Amino acid sequence: MGFSASLNHNMKINDQIIICKNIITSTLNFDEFFRISQCASAKEMWDTLEVTHEGTNDVKRARKHTLIQEYEMFRMLKGESIAEVQKRFTHIVNHLMSLGKSLTKRS
Repeated sequence: MGFSASLNHNMKINDQIIICKNIITSTLNFDEFFRISQCASAKEMWDTLEVTHEGTNDVKRARKHTLIQEYEMFRMLKGESIAEVQKRFTHIVNHLMSLGKSLTKRS
C-alpha cells in the first residue's frame, strides 16, 4: 500500500472513530458526558458507560443472585392489588432476563 492509500485509509478510520464518539456522546446528559469526556477511544467510552450503568461482573452476579431470591420468594403482599403484583413481578423478571437469566416453568 502506497503512502497516499495508507493516508486515505487512516483518514477513513479516523472519521469512523469520530462518528462513533459522536453517536455515544449525543445522547448523554451532562454528568455522563463529563464522566467519559477524557476517554481516548470510543471503546473506552463504551466500557466506562457499561460499568457505570450495568456494574462489574461481580455486581451483576450479586444482583442476579438477589433477583433470583426475590423471584423464588415472590408472594402477594397484604393489601396489594393484582396490578401492583403484576408490576412487581414483571420488574423482577425483566431485570433477570436483562442479566442473562432465562426463566422456564421449572425455574
